[in-house]
Amino acid sequence: MNNNDFQSNEDLENKCLNEYKQGCYSPKLVNIHDFDIDVSKYCILEANDWKKLKQQHQSIIKSDSVKSNIDDVFDELIRKIGSLTDDDLIVNEIVSMDIQPLWSDKYKPYNPPPKIIQRYKFNMFYPDLIDKNQQPSYSLTICENNRNFSILKFHAGPPYEDIAFKIVNEEWDKSRKHGFQSRFQNGILRLWFKFRQNKYRR
Repeated sequence: MNNNDFQSNEDLENKCLNEYKQGCYSPKLVNIHDFDIDVSKYCILEANDWKKLKQQHQSIIKSDSVKSNIDDVFDELIRKIGSLTDDDLIVNEIVSMDIQPLWSDKYKPYNPPPKIIQRYKFNMFYPDLIDKNQQPSYSLTICENNRNFSILKFHAGPPYEDIAFKIVNEEWDKSRKHGFQSRFQNGILRLWFKFRQNKYRR
């Protein structure tokens, strides 16, 4: 039966709706025992499948039929080294320092980061202070057990608790020219400082 057997599209639409309501568009649930087939031969247990796979793997290893190309490359290199004379030299390729590396925005192997801490930058956010007139403050206390370190403590008042950081105990360079900042603005306490560098003259 095709679409030409119906008088109009409305008849075709009504037929489709009736079949949909009767469940003709949905697959029927069929009992597997109604089929005359041996289901067990199509079922594979996971343990048996893994055991079979392991046996195949062991047989391939024992046969030594699979070789990686790494062995071939290594054998070729050994052959070349064996054929070298006294006039031949093995020279490593040295990359010129003038070449711009791909990691130019990071520290380069020949330009490592400094081994000592040079500066600190603290941005403490206090947007919900109850007392807007009281500015947050900080205090510095030298550690008793190790005088190489200090405790930098920030105090802002409610609803914020005090917070402290362990930093290197060095003399601060409080020059604006060298980036020192200690101000509270728009709910942010900025404390930026670097350590003073002692320059020795002969």
